[in-house]
Amino acid sequence: MAELFLVRHGQASLGTDNYDQLSDKGSRQAAILAEYFTDNNIVFDQYISGAMQRHKQTISPIVDTSKTVIDHGWNEFDFEAVIGAYVTEFDKTHELESGNKKVIYKLLKEAMLQWSQCNIKQSLPETWVEFNNRVSNAASTIRLSNAKRVLVSSSGGAIAAFIGSILNLTPSHVINLNLQIRNASIHRFFFNENGFQLSEFNSVPHFSSAELKEFITYS
Repeated sequence: MAELFLVRHGQASLGTDNYDQLSDKGSRQAAILAEYFTDNNIVFDQYISGAMQRHKQTISPIVDTSKTVIDHGWNEFDFEAVIGAYVTEFDKTHELESGNKKVIYKLLKEAMLQWSQCNIKQSLPETWVEFNNRVSNAASTIRLSNAKRVLVSSSGGAIAAFIGSILNLTPSHVINLNLQIRNASIHRFFFNENGFQLSEFNSVPHFSSAELKEFITYS
């Protein structure tokens, strides 16, 4: 069987004007991941990245960007639009403005649950179903290809949605998966033309040594 490695982007720039950039720590995480693949002689015959800057910046230490296929299907959902609509409709704006990370984390989880249940009436860039179908279609392109080992740089939401689709998880379980996915983590699958099998979830062997524990992050 062929192998798919899904990698979540390194730490992004949460709390800045542009989240879609790797932080200094995120760039270092990407470099350490690249070193891990090289040191363990893990090579790929196809490289795919979502279209977001944090996806491209994560895969660039691993392979030259000219050899990377950009697939918008692996992009993250617009979490800023989802949480913005949720706090407006459910009168949670004051909580969001608190700036407390734990509160924002809770709001994001609540917003995603309401989004998945079609309870947010404001127009959003895509519905929960459309998002999940988009990710599934991107995965199907890989499944039907001739590639033997594929690397994809993506985001936590897309990775969780994909895992949910192959394990038939409820939206609530998918959301819980999403919120525990580590930066620069590896999610490994075997696949053939009939489907995918999950082999490894949320793995960070490249941060296993004591001096690298600080690189285990979630944003």
